Amino acid sequence: MARSTLGILTAALLLMYPTTPTAQQVIFGPEVTVSVNKDGGRLRVEPSAVIVGDTVVVAWNDSRAGRDFKVGTGTGIAWSRSTNGGQSFECGGYQPSPDEVTEPSGADSWLVATKSGEILLQLLHWSGRKQSVRIYALPHPADTVWNLRGIGAAAARVDKPAMAVGDSGWVGIGYTSESAIAFVRSMNDGKTWSDLLVVSDTSRRTRTGVGVANSGRQVLAVWLEGEGSALNEVWSAFSLDGGGRFSKAAKVRRLVLGLSPPPGYALGVGPAGFIANNAWLACSGGRTPVFHLVYTEGRPRGSVVLYQRALPRGDQLIWDEPKVIAGSDSVWAVFPSVAVFDDRIGILYYDSRHSTASQTLMDAYLSVGVPGSLTDYRLTTVSTSWPDVPGDREHAPVQRNFGDYITLASDGLSGVAAWTDGRTGEPRIMVRRFDLLRADSTR
Repeated sequence: MARSTLGILTAALLLMYPTTPTAQQVIFGPEVTVSVNKDGGRLRVEPSAVIVGDTVVVAWNDSRAGRDFKVGTGTGIAWSRSTNGGQSFECGGYQPSPDEVTEPSGADSWLVATKSGEILLQLLHWSGRKQSVRIYALPHPADTVWNLRGIGAAAARVDKPAMAVGDSGWVGIGYTSESAIAFVRSMNDGKTWSDLLVVSDTSRRTRTGVGVANSGRQVLAVWLEGEGSALNEVWSAFSLDGGGRFSKAAKVRRLVLGLSPPPGYALGVGPAGFIANNAWLACSGGRTPVFHLVYTEGRPRGSVVLYQRALPRGDQLIWDEPKVIAGSDSVWAVFPSVAVFDDRIGILYYDSRHSTASQTLMDAYLSVGVPGSLTDYRLTTVSTSWPDVPGDREHAPVQRNFGDYITLASDGLSGVAAWTDGRTGEPRIMVRRFDLLRADSTR
């Protein structure tokens, strides 16, 4: 991949690794505000991101749609791009555009780069009583117009879609459909899609926060579920034929405690109004893949980010015991995202470890390394007090001040972290580019 920005980033070096043999060297770029759209809404949350060489694309929920277009759901998708490795960004506009649909609503964006070099954008779209998962494509990172590629799913209730890509045009999407977890796949980069396949039980429970990852023909879906609004169980289903069929859903783990919201957090109404708990997946390896799962578990006055690893053995998955990455009984660590960087993993999350006795403060943190030996890095130089960031209750009926996910994306040894930041008093999207140096690198 292109390395032309490394010299610039080196000038912004903020931390090098400790003097232990297993620690990593990480070069960080500056914190950069991505949501630079001057006509945007007060609420800008839930960023998705992708990095391809020196191109970084970020999308997010923006309440401009609720303000200017009177969209009932209150948000549309805005996007921005950097062509200099994340040093600066230019806003690209909104998806769907008002020219495309009469109600340009959208949320829950997801960005990926295909094996052929395209960038795909997935978003959840509302039109009256019908919801759909739309797929858009930038055929080349330098393009400025997204083309509608296809409709991955459409039903009366679709929620929280997650996307993964593979070889030979394979794209898979998992999502909540009514009270079940469903899956669809495409074999031509999202142009046409299979029929809905239900991968969970269909009993009347709350199921949401699905994650999807694949390695060749092995596909894993993981989600949270529980009775009522209690998302206190982790479940999974496994496929050996590229998502054509899945194993019977199996419980991975029951949480010791459900997740309680940190002070100041707000997410509207409904089952997810208390606080969401998403499963985030990544996959490393080739013929012998390793699936990496992160999610959050509650504690008496805090929460922890948990990491679990799954290794396929025939048609079964062998799960490791979960490991605590961050958080404690009195520190909140929430909304983790995981990505693979060659032979290492990275986990992004919010963390309240810098709080005071009188004020709960949140920062974005990154843990990098090999499982069992991760190093924590603070990404934010200014902490945020969530109670002091109101969001946009007037134009966004789902009154989120920080959304319910942030995103970590990788391209080999390079990565980008995208989160919602509140240091200005309003929710804004920020990123930080970083590069992991190889073990034999020297200064």
